[in-house]
Amino acid sequence: RDMIGKSEAGIYNLAYQISLLMTLFNTATSQTLSPWIYQKIKAGKAGEISDGGFMSLGIIAFANLLLMLLAPEAVWIFAPESYYNAIYVIPPVSMSVFFMFSYELFARFEFYYEKTAFIMSASVTGAVINIVTNYIFIRRYGYYAAGYTTLFCYLIYAVGHYLMMNRVCDSYLGGIRPFPPVRYWMLAGGFMAAGFILLFTYQNRI
Repeated sequence: RDMIGKSEAGIYNLAYQISLLMTLFNTATSQTLSPWIYQKIKAGKAGEISDGGFMSLGIIAFANLLLMLLAPEAVWIFAPESYYNAIYVIPPVSMSVFFMFSYELFARFEFYYEKTAFIMSASVTGAVINIVTNYIFIRRYGYYAAGYTTLFCYLIYAVGHYLMMNRVCDSYLGGIRPFPPVRYWMLAGGFMAAGFILLFTYQNRI
């Protein structure tokens, strides 16, 4: 707020709160998946996690794309016309929600084998990166930058936990890859590309 002013902070906060509605969906899906993932790991069937895991990722991606698609209408419903520019912050923050779900999914393997030290260090590192990037880019580009720094930080979280999950799988699960890299990054890349395409259509009434 001190860097961009109260009105700009209010616009960003509106976009952030609308985007984070999807975290409720994240939480419900994650709580449903967690016992199933732990059961599969315990039964030595971690390789069977892939299909269910990718289905959940696809559902989260679709839900967030739907929110991006309806961002102008959502802002119109929740706020006066002066807040309309919030629509341009919703796509990057909604993308960050997808990566938030991703890293929570990957971290289940770390939790199961009690490899929690990395989770703590990743959280501290991500928080520091978020503060530094916000300080640099918000001053230069305004509140719009905060959406992209949030996306960048959660992307870093997801990459870090993905790598740690693979290390855990190498150590305890015979090198199984529950989320093959090509398949995951094709899904994540396609999701982000679709999100940015939607962002550039906001000025088109049709």
